Amino acid sequence: LLKLRERIARKCDDASRWQGGPYKRKMLVIHTDEPHLHERNVAEFLIGESFSTGFFSDIFLGLPYDPLSQRHPVFRLH
Repeated sequence: LLKLRERIARKCDDASRWQGGPYKRKMLVIHTDEPHLHERNVAEFLIGESFSTGFFSDIFLGLPYDPLSQRHPVFRLH
């Protein structure tokens, strides 16, 4: 969780890269290819956690392709 929070903070600190706008929503998508992160484990790991920021309206965590479900699991971080 600490590394995930650090990554989100770095992206918020780099807000100068956003040009144009104004934007109604700003989304951050973090993708990982960590083979040990499975949908069930991550879902349990995220229970009760908060990731809100003053910059991004939505934050998503994407996991590697899961051959059992035949999809890329995605979690919306609140």
